[in-house]
Amino acid sequence: SQGEVSELVAKLAGRWQGKSYNILRNNCMHFARDLVARLGLGPLPDWVDSLPRAFEALIGPRAEAMAVEVGTAFEALFQANAARQEGLREVFV
Repeated sequence: SQGEVSELVAKLAGRWQGKSYNILRNNCMHFARDLVARLGLGPLPDWVDSLPRAFEALIGPRAEAMAVEVGTAFEALFQANAARQEGLREVFV
């Protein structure tokens, strides 16, 4: 039911935080794989997340450093967006 799916997504939200995002090892495709597995819908096709896996295989150890750099950039964007939203709340509330 829709309520059960909403409850599952709320439960998964604790594990899938923006701060733990990693473009190679903890991204939206990993979330999607986790979600469909818990829903009992079977695995996602391998091609869905083939790009980050191929990227990691090609550049090896440098992949993690680049992933951390991208994660830092995302964190800065999250913080800037939160600050902007807070500023808008102050203006309109």
